[in-house]
Formats: sequence, C-alpha cells, structure tokens
Amino acid sequence: MSSGQPAARPKRYELVAGRTLGLLHLREGAPGAPRLVCLPHSGGTPHVFDALAAALPADWSVRALDPPGHVRTRGAPLRSVDAIALACLEGLPAGLLEGAVLVGLSLGGYVALALARALARRAAPPPALVVLATRPPSERKGERPSGLGDDELFRWLVALGGVPGPQPEWRQIFDVFKDALRADLEAYATYDPGPDPTPPCPALFVGGHDDVHSPPELFASWRRDAPGARVELVPGGHFAVRDRAAEVAALVAPFVRQHWPAGR
Repeated sequence: MSSGQPAARPKRYELVAGRTLGLLHLREGAPGAPRLVCLPHSGGTPHVFDALAAALPADWSVRALDPPGHVRTRGAPLRSVDAIALACLEGLPAGLLEGAVLVGLSLGGYVALALARALARRAAPPPALVVLATRPPSERKGERPSGLGDDELFRWLVALGGVPGPQPEWRQIFDVFKDALRADLEAYATYDPGPDPTPPCPALFVGGHDDVHSPPELFASWRRDAPGARVELVPGGHFAVRDRAAEVAALVAPFVRQHWPAGR
C-alpha cells in the first residue's frame, strides 16, 4: 500500500579505473556549492556515509569511495594507506578531488590525510579536511587486529559496532569481506605520517565520547599532533557518523562553509 510519498531515487554507483574503484553518488548538489569526497573505514562501504549525506545541506555534492578489492570492486585489497591514496589519485575521474573537501572515517581519515598531502605537493591542497573516529598514529601502541583469527576478528568487529551483532547471518557477511578488512587493518596499523602529521589545510577532527577504538583520552592527542586543527567530540561510538549523523553534521556543515572559497 502506497504511503503517498514519492519513492526515493536510487543512489547512482559507478565503477571506474578498470572497475577497481567504486563511487557512490550520495548527493548531486548544485553548482558552486561545497563538494565532499568521503573515504570509508576498514572493510567498510561508501554507504556508511548515507546518514551524514542526508543530514548535510541539500545543495551539497557528496561522493563516497569504494577502494580496490572490496565486495563490488576488482583487484587485490591494498595494504598501505599510501597505496590507497595513489589509487585514488590515479584512478578517480579527473577533477573529482580537485577543490573537494575530503572526509575520512577511521582508516579513511588516514587516507584523507595522505591524499591532502599529495594534493598539496601538486600545489592544490583541499580547502578543508574532516577526519572522523581516527586514532592519532602516535596512540596506536602496536595494535594489530589484522593478526587476529577469524573468530576473534569477528568478535572485535561486533564490539566496535562494525556489524549489528554476532548472529550467524552477520558472520556469513563477515566471511565475504574479511580479506579486505584484514588488508585495510594492516594499512591502518602501518600508516606513517612522518615526523610532522600536521594537515596541509584547515582540518576538523571529530571523535565519539563512547568510541572503544579511539576513546576521547587518545583522540585528544590530535590537539598535539595536528597543531591548529579543531578537535571535537560528539555523542556515540566509533560509528557516530552513521548513528549520530545529525550531531556530526552540525559540526561539519559550519566548518566546511567557513573554509569553502567564496564565489566558487
């Protein structure tokens, strides 16, 4: 029975770079309005940004990436942040990254930082950078979840909130993407930003009050490691961008507006 509301238009998904990269078009946006390119967490899909895109201004353009070797993309999963960033630089459509605000979740935060630096070396840094639920590299202290066995890794993922629960159907889904998850976690554990992790552009770091992977006392180290960046906390855990999207958007929207070039 119809609710009387128009059906939601399906989000467009395209494969590029020989089908090794996927792009989810979450919002088409308007000319001159802010453009966001979003990078997901370890083992994640671009749909983790669905709620955030819906909570941001309706005229903004929002794209989200599927890295190589994930469920819908070809190629082997990449095991370093620099390799993922290079794949983006070489494989994404011309102009997509140019002038776009980069948004990264967890591992995607490291990829966004690496991409921002690479673009700055080309004299085209992004206007702004948003890093979500990403533990400062100085606070990893040798954590290596990629080395866990399948059962332990699944329990770790459930505790983090990456899947809704330990039910058998979620274990079956985990078995589909566990190789990509392990590769991504290896990239996360080995990322080395060098002696100076300061972003090359205005940066906003947003953590969750209840994030078990990057708790507030560790997340706060971004104030030391990225001098001049803005560091904020919102209610929620590691996936606050999904579960508390309105609170995250309330920080992201004014920050992006502040740094979006006038007259673009």
